[in-house]
Amino acid sequence: MSLDPKEGKVVVIGNADIVAMYKSLGCLGEVQRNPIEALKLIDAYANRNDISLILVEKDLGEVIAEDIDKIRKRTGKIIFLLPSPRTEFAPSNMRELVLKALGFG
Repeated sequence: MSLDPKEGKVVVIGNADIVAMYKSLGCLGEVQRNPIEALKLIDAYANRNDISLILVEKDLGEVIAEDIDKIRKRTGKIIFLLPSPRTEFAPSNMRELVLKALGFG
């Protein structure tokens, strides 16, 4: 799957600050703080052919991680948990993060 903007769009789901930041970069965005409602949005976007990448605020996505994995496996979409300014940042292995986002970790 390519992330070429001609082939698919990027959508971000999370708090207002993250959504505003990514919208300023040309992404689609949905402000959502409720995990159940966020899961509905993730599922809806994952079923769209024009969406290539779904970014979900980490604090929100961790609550529904198992369901996100099921959607990822069912649709083959790249769904990545995105650290927010409130998330404690820990150095990590980028390869591991990418593999997990692709559903291999």
